Amino acid sequence: MKREETDRNEQIGKKKSRGKRQKNKICIIVLLIILLLGIGILVFLYVKGHKSDDFAPKLDSTAEQMEDTGEKMDAPEGGGAVSLTYSTAVTISMKDRTAQILFENPSKSTKDTVLQLTVEGQKEGQESVIAESELIPAGYKLSQMELNDDVELKAGKYEGNLNVLYYDSESGKKEVVDTKIPVTLTVNNGN
Repeated sequence: MKREETDRNEQIGKKKSRGKRQKNKICIIVLLIILLLGIGILVFLYVKGHKSDDFAPKLDSTAEQMEDTGEKMDAPEGGGAVSLTYSTAVTISMKDRTAQILFENPSKSTKDTVLQLTVEGQKEGQESVIAESELIPAGYKLSQMELNDDVELKAGKYEGNLNVLYYDSESGKKEVVDTKIPVTLTVNNGN
């Protein structure tokens, strides 16, 4: 009788032990699923909210194609050659929220560009980006940029820069060289 009772207790103990192990497995699986979902959500939010400056954006919808100026300029392997036409006078209409510019990236250039229009701030050496284009490929020009939403300027003259960012025409990767062109901005509030 003691033997039967001992066997029964062992069977009950084994069943409880198996039940505990099964509950532990289920808990571990649930925790792993929650962890994977959390990681997936974080990756999605990071990728969605992260604008990569390492690769060229899409073609600027306001860029206009120019006449072909002939063959590409000679450039050393791994390098580039750019020919730009621009004006240092920029007119800004706060009413239309646009900046009138002259910028051409002739087809003989070997690099695509993106423009940033900046204005110097109240403190020395501080500048704010007030407009940014999308991609202006070789063979295209840009005559107007839309101001960023948060830009408010009073009528008058300001000093600023036209920052030219370069991108490889084939791979779309950002180049290490940029150009800063000093410009004078004339702001009109009514026109």
